[in-house]
Amino acid sequence: MGIGKWIVGLTAAAGAGEYGIARYFFRRTMIRGNAKQERTQKMAGTDWDLHLPGIRASKEWLAGLPQEDVYITSFDG
Repeated sequence: MGIGKWIVGLTAAAGAGEYGIARYFFRRTMIRGNAKQERTQKMAGTDWDLHLPGIRASKEWLAGLPQEDVYITSFDG
């Protein structure tokens, strides 16, 4: 009976440790409330201000192309 309690305790401790590690890395990488734009650009190595005019021009060109509705009937109607 004593070994069962040890196994349960170790499993609980390992689970708590894994949760703590996952929470730390999630908050570190996904939740970036204090990130500054300049710091983010420096880390990425990309100055998006150089690319934005081309992106906007491409977006306008794409929006200006003729469009048509396309319908496909599935095999079951």
